[in-house]
Amino acid sequence: VYLPWVASVVPLSELDVVEVGCGTGSSTAVFARACKSVTAMEIEGSSIEVARERLRILGIHNAKVESVEAKELVRRLEASFR
Repeated sequence: VYLPWVASVVPLSELDVVEVGCGTGSSTAVFARACKSVTAMEIEGSSIEVARERLRILGIHNAKVESVEAKELVRRLEASFR
């Protein structure tokens, strides 16, 4: 995970992070431990369930994993850059 590199460039403790394509949530969990909050988005249903379970097992409460259709994800990303 790239957290040490990111943390050397940006102070993370007060950031609300958006992770696009979180997969099974390994990076989500690492970022959640360092950041204020994480909103993770994924299009693959089975990965979403694994990511949610990973966060639950690790006792992480400042992260959420959202199921997002590909077209909706593109719409959200485009809107965030306007």
